[in-house]
Amino acid sequence: MLTKSCLFILLLSPVAATAGENLSPLFDAYHELQTALAGDDLQAAKTATSKLQTETNNVEATSLTSAIQPEWKKQSDHLSMALKKAGVANDLKEVRKSFEHISMAVIALSKVAKPDGFQEYRCPMAFNNKGANWLQKSGKTANPYFGSSMLRCGAPVKAKHHGHNHDH
Repeated sequence: MLTKSCLFILLLSPVAATAGENLSPLFDAYHELQTALAGDDLQAAKTATSKLQTETNNVEATSLTSAIQPEWKKQSDHLSMALKKAGVANDLKEVRKSFEHISMAVIALSKVAKPDGFQEYRCPMAFNNKGANWLQKSGKTANPYFGSSMLRCGAPVKAKHHGHNHDH
Protein backbone atom coordinates (compact mmCIF):
# COMPACT_ATOMS: atom_id res chain seq x y z
CA MET A 1 0.00 0.00 0.00
CA LEU A 2 2.80 2.42 0.84
CA THR A 3 4.43 1.69 -2.51
CA LYS A 4 1.23 2.57 -4.38
CA SER A 5 0.91 5.83 -2.41
CA CYS A 6 4.49 6.82 -3.17
CA LEU A 7 4.04 5.97 -6.82
CA PHE A 8 0.83 8.01 -6.93
CA ILE A 9 2.60 11.04 -5.44
CA LEU A 10 5.54 10.65 -7.83
CA LEU A 11 3.20 10.46 -10.81
CA LEU A 12 1.30 13.57 -9.76
CA SER A 13 4.31 15.73 -8.88
CA PRO A 14 5.34 16.68 -12.45
CA VAL A 15 1.71 17.37 -13.36
CA ALA A 16 1.37 19.83 -10.49
CA ALA A 17 4.56 21.61 -11.59
CA THR A 18 3.46 22.02 -15.20
CA ALA A 19 -0.01 23.07 -14.11
CA GLY A 20 1.61 26.25 -12.84
CA GLU A 21 1.46 25.96 -9.08
CA ASN A 22 5.22 25.81 -9.21
CA LEU A 23 6.72 28.38 -11.58
CA SER A 24 10.22 26.95 -11.27
CA PRO A 25 10.20 25.50 -14.84
CA LEU A 26 9.56 29.04 -16.09
CA PHE A 27 12.38 30.49 -13.96
CA ASP A 28 14.71 27.66 -15.05
CA ALA A 29 14.01 28.38 -18.74
CA TYR A 30 14.60 32.10 -18.08
CA HIS A 31 17.93 31.20 -16.45
CA GLU A 32 18.92 29.25 -19.58
CA LEU A 33 18.17 32.34 -21.69
CA GLN A 34 20.12 34.65 -19.37
CA THR A 35 23.09 32.25 -19.41
CA ALA A 36 23.00 31.91 -23.22
CA LEU A 37 23.01 35.69 -23.67
CA ALA A 38 25.84 36.13 -21.17
CA GLY A 39 27.74 33.53 -23.21
CA ASP A 40 27.02 35.27 -26.55
CA ASP A 41 25.34 32.06 -27.82
CA LEU A 42 22.56 33.01 -30.25
CA GLN A 43 21.49 29.41 -30.95
CA ALA A 44 21.23 28.57 -27.24
CA ALA A 45 19.34 31.85 -26.69
CA LYS A 46 16.84 30.94 -29.43
CA THR A 47 16.38 27.46 -27.93
CA ALA A 48 15.90 28.91 -24.44
CA THR A 49 13.45 31.50 -25.79
CA SER A 50 11.35 28.73 -27.30
CA LYS A 51 11.50 26.74 -24.06
CA LEU A 52 10.50 29.81 -22.03
CA GLN A 53 7.57 30.43 -24.37
CA THR A 54 6.45 26.81 -23.88
CA GLU A 55 6.72 27.12 -20.09
CA THR A 56 4.79 30.41 -20.20
CA ASN A 57 2.05 28.76 -22.27
CA ASN A 58 1.93 25.82 -19.83
CA VAL A 59 1.08 27.97 -16.81
CA GLU A 60 -2.52 27.53 -15.72
CA ALA A 61 -3.38 30.79 -13.98
CA THR A 62 -6.13 29.16 -11.91
CA SER A 63 -3.61 26.74 -10.38
CA LEU A 64 -1.37 29.54 -9.07
CA THR A 65 -1.63 30.68 -5.48
CA SER A 66 -3.82 33.70 -4.80
CA ALA A 67 -0.65 35.70 -4.06
CA ILE A 68 0.79 34.99 -7.53
CA GLN A 69 -2.36 35.10 -9.70
CA PRO A 70 -2.77 38.91 -9.91
CA GLU A 71 0.88 39.41 -10.92
CA TRP A 72 0.66 36.56 -13.45
CA LYS A 73 -2.40 38.20 -15.02
CA LYS A 74 -0.46 41.50 -15.27
CA GLN A 75 2.75 40.00 -16.64
CA SER A 76 1.83 37.00 -18.81
CA ASP A 77 0.84 39.02 -21.90
CA HIS A 78 3.95 41.24 -21.62
CA LEU A 79 6.09 38.13 -21.28
CA SER A 80 4.49 36.41 -24.28
CA MET A 81 4.84 39.48 -26.52
CA ALA A 82 8.51 39.94 -25.61
CA LEU A 83 9.18 36.22 -26.16
CA LYS A 84 7.58 36.38 -29.61
CA LYS A 85 9.88 39.28 -30.54
CA ALA A 86 12.91 37.42 -29.19
CA GLY A 87 11.82 34.30 -31.08
CA VAL A 88 11.94 36.03 -34.47
CA ALA A 89 15.12 38.00 -33.75
CA ASN A 90 18.07 37.15 -36.00
CA ASP A 91 20.92 38.47 -33.88
CA LEU A 92 21.99 38.81 -30.25
CA LYS A 93 21.35 42.57 -30.22
CA GLU A 94 17.65 42.04 -31.02
CA VAL A 95 17.28 39.16 -28.56
CA ARG A 96 18.87 41.33 -25.87
CA LYS A 97 16.37 44.14 -26.54
CA SER A 98 13.52 41.68 -26.01
CA PHE A 99 15.30 40.18 -23.00
CA GLU A 100 14.96 43.49 -21.17
CA HIS A 101 11.15 43.20 -21.43
CA ILE A 102 11.23 39.49 -20.64
CA SER A 103 13.27 40.31 -17.56
CA MET A 104 10.91 43.04 -16.37
CA ALA A 105 8.02 40.54 -16.41
CA VAL A 106 10.02 37.72 -14.82
CA ILE A 107 11.43 40.02 -12.11
CA ALA A 108 7.89 41.20 -11.26
CA LEU A 109 6.81 37.54 -11.00
CA SER A 110 9.85 36.70 -8.87
CA LYS A 111 8.80 39.28 -6.29
CA VAL A 112 5.65 37.25 -5.54
CA ALA A 113 6.77 33.72 -6.51
CA LYS A 114 10.16 34.02 -4.76
CA PRO A 115 12.10 31.39 -6.76
CA ASP A 116 14.98 29.72 -4.92
CA GLY A 117 18.51 30.75 -5.76
CA PHE A 118 17.77 33.78 -7.94
CA GLN A 119 19.07 37.29 -7.37
CA GLU A 120 18.19 40.47 -9.24
CA TYR A 121 21.13 42.22 -10.91
CA ARG A 122 21.45 45.60 -12.63
CA CYS A 123 23.80 46.88 -15.30
CA PRO A 124 23.79 50.70 -15.30
CA MET A 125 25.42 50.85 -18.75
CA ALA A 126 22.93 48.73 -20.73
CA PHE A 127 21.02 50.44 -23.54
CA ASN A 128 23.13 53.62 -23.75
CA ASN A 129 23.38 54.04 -19.98
CA LYS A 130 19.63 53.72 -19.39
CA GLY A 131 20.41 50.58 -17.41
CA ALA A 132 18.60 47.26 -17.25
CA ASN A 133 17.96 44.52 -14.72
CA TRP A 134 17.88 40.74 -14.92
CA LEU A 135 17.65 37.70 -12.68
CA GLN A 136 20.43 35.19 -12.37
CA LYS A 137 21.50 32.48 -10.03
CA SER A 138 23.71 33.93 -7.32
CA GLY A 139 27.40 34.13 -8.06
CA LYS A 140 29.66 36.21 -10.28
CA THR A 141 27.85 38.76 -12.41
CA ALA A 142 27.09 37.28 -15.84
CA ASN A 143 25.73 40.21 -17.84
CA PRO A 144 23.26 39.08 -20.53
CA TYR A 145 23.09 42.55 -22.12
CA PHE A 146 26.79 42.73 -23.02
CA GLY A 147 27.99 39.14 -22.89
CA SER A 148 31.74 38.68 -23.18
CA SER A 149 32.38 42.34 -24.05
CA MET A 150 31.46 43.38 -20.47
CA LEU A 151 30.50 40.14 -18.73
CA ARG A 152 31.08 41.39 -15.18
CA CYS A 153 29.39 44.79 -15.60
CA GLY A 154 26.58 44.98 -13.07
CA ALA A 155 25.88 44.14 -9.48
CA PRO A 156 23.19 42.55 -7.31
CA VAL A 157 20.25 44.81 -6.52
CA LYS A 158 19.68 45.28 -2.81
CA ALA A 159 16.24 44.15 -1.66
CA LYS A 160 13.94 46.99 -0.64
CA HIS A 161 11.99 46.55 2.56
CA HIS A 162 9.43 49.33 1.98
CA GLY A 163 9.71 50.79 5.47
CA HIS A 164 9.06 47.57 7.38
CA ASN A 165 11.35 46.65 10.21
CA HIS A 166 12.67 43.11 9.88
CA ASP A 167 14.60 41.29 12.56
CA HIS A 168 16.67 38.67 10.75
